[in-house]
Amino acid sequence: MESKEDVTAANVTLPANTGTGGNSFAPGRDVTREQLATFLYRYAKAYGVDTAGRTNLASFPDSGNVSGYAKDALEWACNAGLMKGSSDGKLNPTGSAKRGEVAAILMRFVEYINK
Repeated sequence: MESKEDVTAANVTLPANTGTGGNSFAPGRDVTREQLATFLYRYAKAYGVDTAGRTNLASFPDSGNVSGYAKDALEWACNAGLMKGSSDGKLNPTGSAKRGEVAAILMRFVEYINK
């Protein structure tokens, strides 16, 4: 496992994670779906990937649960095809990202940035 210093050093170097608020980094906590979208959105922007496309999140019944900081990122991630609703049509922005979801989203992200 990486030390806190290694994780913090990577955070300083890479723009994806600016912390969880309140001057906290929280490297041991689970990541939510909206946090994952935000990481990928920030990476994409930092490396010159087109992040202009947006999807209106109103089509998801739980769109009102999207945190303000994550709105642009989720709109982009849905438009780019990285994230999709669950079988019940929900986006589940504040739910934990499961291993399988993370793997699928990362695969889609790599495909998207290599177009």
